[in-house]
Amino acid sequence: MLLDLLPRTALAGTRLPTASDLVPRPHDSARLFDHGRVFPADTHQPTPRTMSNGCRQLIVSILRTFPRMMVRAPTGLPPFVHPLGCGLHFAQGPDAGGLDDGWAAVQQFEAAPNGAGFIPLRPLAACIGVAHIFVARTANSDEFLWQTIEAEHRRIRAEFTPGETLAATQAMMLYTTMRLMVSGYEYFQANRGVLMTLNDLSRRFSELCPGPFSPAHMRLHRPTWEEWIFEETRRRIAVVCFLMTLVVGSEACLAILDPPSLLLPSSRALWEAKDRWSWEREFDAAWAEIGTVARHHQHAGPRLDTIGDLAVVKNGLSDPRFGAGRAGAAAAAASDALDSWHAGLDGLGIMLAAVLADH
Repeated sequence: MLLDLLPRTALAGTRLPTASDLVPRPHDSARLFDHGRVFPADTHQPTPRTMSNGCRQLIVSILRTFPRMMVRAPTGLPPFVHPLGCGLHFAQGPDAGGLDDGWAAVQQFEAAPNGAGFIPLRPLAACIGVAHIFVARTANSDEFLWQTIEAEHRRIRAEFTPGETLAATQAMMLYTTMRLMVSGYEYFQANRGVLMTLNDLSRRFSELCPGPFSPAHMRLHRPTWEEWIFEETRRRIAVVCFLMTLVVGSEACLAILDPPSLLLPSSRALWEAKDRWSWEREFDAAWAEIGTVARHHQHAGPRLDTIGDLAVVKNGLSDPRFGAGRAGAAAAAASDALDSWHAGLDGLGIMLAAVLADH
């Protein structure tokens, strides 16, 4: 669940893993591709290494754009906030405004002109207002800004539906980014209120939606657009938590202790599809491409689902899914899979690629 992704103690100078720590050890191979949970229970301690300043600066430079993206809502939202999903409760019930009446919500979203169908839930609606204050802040407005954010911290604890809890989590992550921009990661050494609120939200979500917070990409049947948004939003929140943890520094964080199991975000084309028809077309095309690669290379098609998968391919390690023992075919299949993943990158993918390249 999300609780396992969040830093429990922020420490200055924490030594953090780099790309080599993201490659699974041989004895981890059996559990690396088991997506029944976010992280395996039997985590191992990675070899500590220091994150390079260049990689840290790149990640922070992208994180810094998120508050400004909120100002441009509903266009150009941060890559973990979906313009339709942020308005759905994702609750099972006729009055919940979630999955049961998602079709009506999608129709309203698609029919509304010029973003008029963008109706975020209260936590994110408030966050948009705060983002406007943050972007236009002055020395005289700082006190009001942080008092407003602190009030949102307290109010957010009253959210109850899965959608509201996700929206509250997204808002808190954006507030964390704002504080990181102004005060630096040293701030979190003594001020853990934001992190504690994120932990509380993760516990609440696990009670509302038992099971893995970040669900596997693989499914027996194609989900509906709104079901996929619900799952992909959670996968992307998990990735942002991981990246923030790398920047802020933490101990006892499973995202650091066992990063290979972290699920990768989907392609930008899937995430930014403007309507149900466009999403279905991109979804079917993505799975068709996997089948084409499999037929071309005459073995099980390489599927990049996790950071571990990505690290295996980028580091050229042999793996049964890439035709171990058949170096030529395996290398070609891995290269095709990596090229396909790179072609679909958005901001989250770029940050993950930077982490993998940080040797």
